[in-house]
Amino acid sequence: MQLREAKEAARNVRRTPTLALSLPLAGEGMSPFPLDGGTVGWGCGATSVDNAIQVGSAPHAVEKNFAQAHMNIKIRAAEPSDYEAIRETMTQPIAQAQTLQLPYASLETWKKRLAESPAGDHALVAEVDGKVVGNLGLHAAGKSPRTRHVGALGMSVHDAWHRKGVGAALLRAALDLADNWLQYKRLELTVYIDNAAAIALYQKFGFEIEGTLRMYAFRNGEYVDAFAMARLKR
Repeated sequence: MQLREAKEAARNVRRTPTLALSLPLAGEGMSPFPLDGGTVGWGCGATSVDNAIQVGSAPHAVEKNFAQAHMNIKIRAAEPSDYEAIRETMTQPIAQAQTLQLPYASLETWKKRLAESPAGDHALVAEVDGKVVGNLGLHAAGKSPRTRHVGALGMSVHDAWHRKGVGAALLRAALDLADNWLQYKRLELTVYIDNAAAIALYQKFGFEIEGTLRMYAFRNGEYVDAFAMARLKR
């Protein structure tokens, strides 16, 4: 059933503007989040930082609340105990179609990914009423000291929480971390070219398309292209 739903979601990608994230997949040597594996789905409603947040607090000590209408979206650091909720998000039909995730990932696989996250990776989750509904990973794009100013990110939002501000809240928190704490001058991501809603959201936050990665990934029986996007801190 899960594989059939994923294929149907992939067929609908061109017909429905889904908010997916960047394309990074969790694999060996990679962040447990979509950091080198895939465009993921998320919402893009307007959000705002809670006025109670103190600017300048250490990032590990700050929990940020992003309010939209009647909903309160809390962004916090991911914990190993979040593995079940993150696995649920990443196995949703649209999220799976818009990332590099494969069907049938086990709970044990995701538990291990979160427990063994590489040093220097920063994993965030979005919570609504105590339920994890999205995740984002931010890490160095490479190991060379000459590229230490470059970060890469990827994120995913549960299919049921698209277009509710979750993706925007995650992205805003990640940019705050990248700009004000990690000294990243350049942020990179990849996104499938048919993911119009995600591309629009990234552009809203200053990302620009730098090129097309042809035949970037194999999805639902065919090869698909992706855009390489980046944002420079001026």
